Amino acid sequence: MTALAALESLVVEFRGAGRSLRALDGVSLEIAAGESLGVVGESGSGKSTLARALLGLTRPDGGRALYRGADLATLAGDARRRLRRELAIVFQNPAASFDPRRTIGESVGEPLTVHAPALGRAARAAEVAALLERTGLDPALAARRPHELSGGQCQRAAIARAMITRPELVVCDEAVSALDVSVQAQIVNLLLELGRERTLAYLFISHNLAVVRRIASRVLVLYRGRVVEVAPRAALFATPRHPYTRLLLDSVPAFAGPSPAALRVPPETASPFERARGCVFAGRCPHAEARCRERAPALEAVAPGHAVACLRWREGVAAPGA
Repeated sequence: MTALAALESLVVEFRGAGRSLRALDGVSLEIAAGESLGVVGESGSGKSTLARALLGLTRPDGGRALYRGADLATLAGDARRRLRRELAIVFQNPAASFDPRRTIGESVGEPLTVHAPALGRAARAAEVAALLERTGLDPALAARRPHELSGGQCQRAAIARAMITRPELVVCDEAVSALDVSVQAQIVNLLLELGRERTLAYLFISHNLAVVRRIASRVLVLYRGRVVEVAPRAALFATPRHPYTRLLLDSVPAFAGPSPAALRVPPETASPFERARGCVFAGRCPHAEARCRERAPALEAVAPGHAVACLRWREGVAAPGA
């Protein structure tokens, strides 16, 4: 698999008041052209920082962020502008991602004024109208302002804006979490359709495992800035290997309530400014041993495309009810 985008042992730290927080700690991943990679984890796990690093919006403190083999930190001038055309993002809050003083048409068409300046006003308006219609919106909404649209309509417009330059990779950072469940399903279906039509790669960040299961072909699990598991979608949901992945799956609401395994997992008590010496999940893991607190596990292949960072995975500690 040739990588369209990749992170290599990426480290990102935030510093202030004499302290530092390592938001990403040696994260590596690859995304192939046309692939959809889901990223899951609790708040504070580093998901949004990962997205910004992959887009070149956050400069790493270690490691590299690559696009088509080029280090994003070294790109400048025309190469940097081309990058902005080929990478796009859809944000969590659709209304807040638009300038309230501008019409939807102006906002959706703005990337074309930067990346296709030779395009005339009429041609640009036609492109905007066609893309609004493709994303399920009445082209007449181009004359409206963001506050005049519903949340679902705003997110469709945000998707149109992201797609207007025909990018290769689209980052969706909690792109459906602010929407009603019925609207979420519509937006996910739209993203899937556009992905197939345009051979798009997605980095899909979400805390909603049901949505990730629908849209992602592979899933990466982050915990306190480290990758604890990565696997093809079917394998991750059927046979998770890391206790944290099992915790996430057991925490999905169901009529019967959370499983007994989920109830046994204590809350996180370690300060985010503390760097774990061993496994980052050891403080919450019901299966942790002394060695887990002393030795940081490396990602280890357990099957084709499936890797886990756990010293006890061979003992089946992530099995249901373990």
